[in-house]
Amino acid sequence: MAICTQYYASKCNYEKAIDCYERAFAADTRRPRFQDALMGISDIYEIMGDNANAVKTYDRILDLLEHEWGLTEETDSAVTVAKKEKARLLAKSQA
Repeated sequence: MAICTQYYASKCNYEKAIDCYERAFAADTRRPRFQDALMGISDIYEIMGDNANAVKTYDRILDLLEHEWGLTEETDSAVTVAKKEKARLLAKSQA
């Protein structure tokens, strides 16, 4: 995954990089899955100026943390960090 996404991102072919991340995330059979691919997707959307999709991707991250990992804001700081990042992106998209 990393080589594919890094290659396309370095060529500014962000749609292909997102596609690589999406395919890698969907193909991951481990549960719970790591959030790295989703964070990469959100980062690329932000680079593209597509803050609405970056926010939607943070909704997916929060869903992953809460439902696959069983984490809550009260039990883990990763949820708090994800919520803060989502709020930052929301504010940026509304500016």
